[in-house]
Amino acid sequence: NILSNIICILEIPVKQVKTKFKKLSNKNKNPINDPSKISSPIDILEINLLAIDISFGSNNQYLTILLDTGSDILWVAGPGSSNKNLYNPSNSATSKRSSERLNYNYALGEVTGYYYDDQINFASLNNFYAYFGVASSINMELYDFDGIIGLGRKYSNNKYSILHTIKNIGSITSTIFSFKYDENKNRMYFYLGE
Repeated sequence: NILSNIICILEIPVKQVKTKFKKLSNKNKNPINDPSKISSPIDILEINLLAIDISFGSNNQYLTILLDTGSDILWVAGPGSSNKNLYNPSNSATSKRSSERLNYNYALGEVTGYYYDDQINFASLNNFYAYFGVASSINMELYDFDGIIGLGRKYSNNKYSILHTIKNIGSITSTIFSFKYDENKNRMYFYLGE
């Protein structure tokens, strides 16, 4: 069957997001956790990270989500967090909260809240349902983003992995991904399923 040999690939434009993080101390290489110990602007590291825009819920709540190859879940800022942009589950007619708590640790801090099941739209994928965390508390210093999409593949065919969710709905045949810069368009792209 010729159709079974066709590889589905999603091309998703990415953008750069300026984000500030605290630098590591030169003495002990541990993060500086106390803002009062920051002695100068040199202690702040400003970097550009790659992000994509995703809409959540039946009412299309658009958020800028960082692409992270070191983690494996999708979470967004929710009510209770200090974000100016957030996903509000009560505004989506299709949102369903799980009894399962979100508690995810990063090197720079942690996020806590609950998992939800709701519609997601991005690239050419419209109104597919995914399981993602909604953070009511984001304990990360100086972050400037609306959430993180983990591209790590720790989970195999599990509800936590957005890559496997997209594969399971038949939009891609593989959870492999890549990033490419298009000189003609002067734009970076995220290719999923390649």
